[in-house]
Amino acid sequence: MLGKSYIHPSLDPVDSDKPLAFFKFMIAAAAVFSIALIAEYLGPDLTFFLLNLSVSLYLVSSFQGKLKYFFLIQPIFVYLSSFGFEVPWREIGVGYAYTHMYELFTNQSGVDLAAINERLEMVESNSILGLGVVYVGTIPQLLLTDTLFDYPIERAYYFSQSTVGLFYAAIAAFYGIITNNIKREVLLIPLLIFTVSPTFLELNSNLHRYSLLVFGLLLFIISYFGVLSEKGIFHRLIAFLILLLAVGIILVSKQAIFLCLVLFFLLERFSAGKLPVFSHIFLKISENLQIFIVILAIAFVQYFITSISDFYAAISVTGAGAESGGGIKTLLSVPILGLFIRLLYAVLSPFPFMGFSQWALYGDNEAFLFVHIFSTVICTWIIASFFLNLKRIINASDDIRIFALFGVSILCSLAMSSVGFHAYLAPAMPFLAVILVHRDLRIMILYPIWFIVLLEILAHVGRLA
Repeated sequence: MLGKSYIHPSLDPVDSDKPLAFFKFMIAAAAVFSIALIAEYLGPDLTFFLLNLSVSLYLVSSFQGKLKYFFLIQPIFVYLSSFGFEVPWREIGVGYAYTHMYELFTNQSGVDLAAINERLEMVESNSILGLGVVYVGTIPQLLLTDTLFDYPIERAYYFSQSTVGLFYAAIAAFYGIITNNIKREVLLIPLLIFTVSPTFLELNSNLHRYSLLVFGLLLFIISYFGVLSEKGIFHRLIAFLILLLAVGIILVSKQAIFLCLVLFFLLERFSAGKLPVFSHIFLKISENLQIFIVILAIAFVQYFITSISDFYAAISVTGAGAESGGGIKTLLSVPILGLFIRLLYAVLSPFPFMGFSQWALYGDNEAFLFVHIFSTVICTWIIASFFLNLKRIINASDDIRIFALFGVSILCSLAMSSVGFHAYLAPAMPFLAVILVHRDLRIMILYPIWFIVLLEILAHVGRLA
């Protein structure tokens, strides 16, 4: 059941194109800088379209194969969808709260020092690092717009959030390519999911902090391959330092994910046969007993996480099944079943789709309901493919195995989150999706489609009953 006990660096055939990769990155950076210099003359719409297009073209030039052209969807979709918001973009969801905190800490609204000090005291009393309540992940996208324009239009902030996400993807791509820690065809998948998947396009419909978190996760997993590679000590040292930086980014973005990093390390080392005593015992027992032990371990992890994270386990009143959200509170604490319920709600929410009434979640922009439906199908497809091919994934190449275990570890953060928010799946999807590289690890996409259609029917039958 255990995978390979070694870590191969998964190298591309040659390293000779590194100077070319550096040259491409510098050209893209120069283009971004030039566009930013004349932003006031171009206006927000054209500025951000050109910025997105420049970075998307850089990403296209950095990979091979037909899939890379999906990056070009991003600037087109962002521009066209920007006209559908019927309320000020920063007032969608909890955007107003993020904006208020941003203005407090940058003092852009002329807030007096007493108010800032009061906010700092509140943060210090509610956050391990003094940063979690500030939601620092929202600062770059708000700051970019305010830096480029003196009096930006409201949808400029929507553009900016998508642009900052592309910046993060470009930096992660450059880091992955220049270090050559991961095959490019493998690295391409999480970057595509991060930038143009329906999940992240939907996520950008309101102000959020997940772009910085996913950037940290990308740096972490690329560095993890570098640390465990067979390259020289200097290469591994640099990878380790960037890994520490990535952990810092993750901590200031969402501290609860740190427990998932610990879980990932234990799972990955165990599956690689690098926990000698435990791995040896596990191999000696029957396969049925192995499955029982894995289920028992998951149940224990769920109980442990839930018991120390009551704050994160609060019930949402806006997600799928909002009418009966409080009724499932007891079930959420049941090992395995509780995780399944959380996962199902996160995949579907907001749900059902026919007679949809929660338009406020998208600022009354109808395009995002269709994006959400596509996201639901793809997330169901990826997650089902993982669990139905778990044994084969554990025995797959190091690239697939490590990415998949990383993704499922992040998925376990649902045990520390409110119920019924599709956004909480997003950080795990870029990494779980790597299993799609191999055709034999995918299930037919018709299965999740029929599954969702069935749940849609059952939801409406339940309402009528």
